[in-house]
Amino acid sequence: MSSGCNRSRIFCLPLRMRAETIGTCTVTFTWQVATAPVFDNCVTETVDLGCNPPENPVCDPAITAGNECGNVLVDCSAGFLSSTPEAAVNNGF
Repeated sequence: MSSGCNRSRIFCLPLRMRAETIGTCTVTFTWQVATAPVFDNCVTETVDLGCNPPENPVCDPAITAGNECGNVLVDCSAGFLSSTPEAAVNNGF
């Protein structure tokens, strides 16, 4: 059976003696099949804050990600603060 990313399969094992079923054992296996999560609303372009912004930018809690299993945790940590765009690119931000 499947529902979203959840899967299960049930095995019913009969115990027989002289062609008569005298007991059963039911085993259920469950697992999840999930694709890699994707961002729902990530801003990938450069956001220009203008000259002398009143405060440094902070992480946006509205940025979310998920897959067929539901939402996943998005860890938002401040990156390297640079005075030049080249330094940010060279540091992977």
